[in-house]
Amino acid sequence: MWEDFGSHEHMFGKASDGSTARGPLARRGDFGPAESDFGLPGILGVVQVVSLLIAGYGAVVASYLGYLTYRRERHRIRLHFRFEKIEDNPPGLAVFVANVGLRAVTIRDGWFFWRGEQGGIGPAFWQTGELPARVEDGDELKLYIEIQWVVDDPTPDGFAVEDATGRVHSQLFTADFPEQLTLFRQLFPRAL
Repeated sequence: MWEDFGSHEHMFGKASDGSTARGPLARRGDFGPAESDFGLPGILGVVQVVSLLIAGYGAVVASYLGYLTYRRERHRIRLHFRFEKIEDNPPGLAVFVANVGLRAVTIRDGWFFWRGEQGGIGPAFWQTGELPARVEDGDELKLYIEIQWVVDDPTPDGFAVEDATGRVHSQLFTADFPEQLTLFRQLFPRAL
């Protein structure tokens, strides 16, 4: 049933030491330069190193592109502030919520905060129907807080808003904010 194809010598030929063993087991103790089975010394080692470098470069590029995609897809909000008095409206603090990301975001809540504290005092602007509000990418939402709602004892350190996903975006006031608040209140004493 089984045919005899001959000895190993018939299939593989003789090794350099006269034995019929071939491959890595035939060269026990041979720790010389890399040599392929094709008789090309050192070529396979160089190819492997180049392949490893190309694979490593590809992994780094793929990771960086994944990070850029993550950064692009997440919500990014910028806050800036300005004291203003417009026509018949009472004087107040305008909080501009700018969506600088590439996805629309819904702002649910906003509040003044002090460093080291989790929460803060929320002004009553959400009762006026301004919040929750959807801000498209590249758009800006203006939250107007009457001066009477801006706490000054102690002066808050910043303002924070929360989006619909629960992420809190905050911005510290500049160092001259307490001075600006005092001056603004002196300009409009009847608004208090």
